[in-house]
Amino acid sequence: MEDLDSFEIPSRSEQLPEVQLFLEKYPNAEISLDHERGQVKYVEEKTVKTRYGDEDRRFYLQIQFNVLGIPSPYVIGCSGNNAGVAGIDDMMDQIQSDWCFKGNLISIED
Repeated sequence: MEDLDSFEIPSRSEQLPEVQLFLEKYPNAEISLDHERGQVKYVEEKTVKTRYGDEDRRFYLQIQFNVLGIPSPYVIGCSGNNAGVAGIDDMMDQIQSDWCFKGNLISIED
């Protein structure tokens, strides 16, 4: 990723609608950059009450830029006792629905 500098990678990723929505919902998300891989990762962490007790979850959106500076692939996921990865087709819906912190994962509120 010699062509993209450490400022340009996150700057390009923030132009993407998925990233804009993620940052709108989670303005304090942690942002990390792996310059060698051309990756930017956005992470929101919350503790969720489940029927089994409190569970720490990390909802993340990862964008990787190819050698031409084009974003590819996108990964969205949830780490915790129950994890999943959503495909690109429903990524905006998954971000909007707060999927990691409720929804398809078992919680007291379900």
